[in-house]
Amino acid sequence: MIGKQQSVVPFSEINPRQLDLISKIRADFLGLPHAGFDVSPGFFITQDAFLAFVKANKLQKKIDDLISTIHFERVDSLIQVSNHIQKLIVDSRISPELTLEIKSEYKKLGGIFKKPLVYIGENKAVDNLESLLKVIKQTWANEFRPKQLLLAHEHKRSNFHKDFSIVIQKVIGVNMKGKISTKNLIIETNSRLSNKQRKNLEELGKRLKKHFYFPHVVTWALEKNKIYIMNVKPMTNAQRSYLVLIRHGESVWNAKGLWTGWTDVELSKKGHNQARDAGLRLQDINFDNAFTSGLKRAQQTLEEIKQVKNQTNLPTVESKLLNERDYGDLTGKNKWEVEKEFGKEQFMKWRRGWDDSVPNGESLKDVYKRVVPYYEEHILPRLKSGKNVIVAAHGNSLRALVKHLENMSDSEVTKLEIPVGQILIYQIDEDGNVAGKEIRNQA
Repeated sequence: MIGKQQSVVPFSEINPRQLDLISKIRADFLGLPHAGFDVSPGFFITQDAFLAFVKANKLQKKIDDLISTIHFERVDSLIQVSNHIQKLIVDSRISPELTLEIKSEYKKLGGIFKKPLVYIGENKAVDNLESLLKVIKQTWANEFRPKQLLLAHEHKRSNFHKDFSIVIQKVIGVNMKGKISTKNLIIETNSRLSNKQRKNLEELGKRLKKHFYFPHVVTWALEKNKIYIMNVKPMTNAQRSYLVLIRHGESVWNAKGLWTGWTDVELSKKGHNQARDAGLRLQDINFDNAFTSGLKRAQQTLEEIKQVKNQTNLPTVESKLLNERDYGDLTGKNKWEVEKEFGKEQFMKWRRGWDDSVPNGESLKDVYKRVVPYYEEHILPRLKSGKNVIVAAHGNSLRALVKHLENMSDSEVTKLEIPVGQILIYQIDEDGNVAGKEIRNQA
C-alpha cells in the first residue's frame, strides 16, 4: 500500500522535503500556509503517486518502447506515438489504495454529505470523485504531449524525470474574487468591495510583498470576510505578452532557388512539415490573435500551426502590408544564376542591402515603411493589452520588423538572416518594449 506521506498530502501536512521535489511555482503556493497565509483547503498528489501508478500498470517499459519508435524529424510520427501513450495512461487504472486516499481527502473538503467543487491546476473544475480521477489521469497524460516528448529528446532527458505532482483545491468565494499585484498593490476584481475589505486586501498584498523576493500576481477569494489565496504566479510571466514571428516553411520556389517576392506560390511538402513542426514547438504558448500576409505560403504555414495547436478558431487577420519584398525584374529568376551574371557584390546588395532597390521592385527600406506602421497600429495595441500574438510572414517583412524591435542599425540588418520555418519569440512588456527573446529552430 502506498504511504500517505508519499501519495496524497493535505496542504496542512506538507513538509519542506516535499516542496523541494516540486516545481517552484507550486512550491511558492504550497509553502504559503507555513508562512501564516490562509490558503483555500486542498491537497496535492505527489510524484511518488504517479510513479506508483506507472509501476502498478507496468507502463514504463511500454512508454519507453513507444518513444523509441518515434521518428523525431516527422511530425506525424511524434503525434501518433504521443496519442498512443496518452491513451495508455488514461485507460489505465488508479489503484484501490490510491483511490481511497484521494476519496478521503476529497470528501474532507466538502463534508460527508456533499460533494465539493474543486480545481485541478488552475481552471479544471469537477464536482464528483469519478470526474476527479479521470482528470488526474489526463493531467499525467498531458506530460507526454508531442511538445514534451520533443523537448525531452532534444535535451536528452528521461520523460519520467519531471514534476508530475497535482494540486487539488476547493473552489470558494465564487461571488467575491480577484487578483492583487505585490509590485504595486493594485487590486483587480469585478465585485464591489467595502472599504474594510479593500484595506484588508492591501494589508495582505504588503505581507505577500515581504514574503516573495520577486513580484507576484496573487489570485484571492473572499468567503465570510476571510481572504483565501487561490493561486500565485511570478509577475515576470504574468505581465508580459508573447509576440511570435515565424517565416513560412519552404515554398515550391524556395526549393528551386528562385526569387519569389509577390508571386503567390504554395508550400512544398517539406514546407508543410516544417509548419507542423513549428506548431509542436509552440505548444506552450496559447495565442489570442494571428496575423499573416496576403500570400498563400504564409497563410498555409499559419493554418498548419493552428491545426497542430488545436486553435483552428484563432482570430486571424490577413494583410498585404505584411507581404514579402517585391523583387521586381528579378522575380522568378534563379538566385545563383543572378549572382554569376551580376557578381557577388551587386547580388548581396539586392539580396541583403537596406536601401538597395531591385529594378522595378522594393528595397528592404521600402518594406520597413509598410510593415512597421502596420505593426504599431494593429499588432502592438494587442500586445500591450496582454494578448499573445503570432505573425506568419516572410523573410524580408520579418527582417524589417526585427530591425524595428531590436533597434538595429541599417548596417546591422544587412547581416540578419531568417531561415524558412525559424521561430522568433519576443516577450513584450506592458509599455510595448522588448523584454526578452528566444529563437526556436527546426528539428
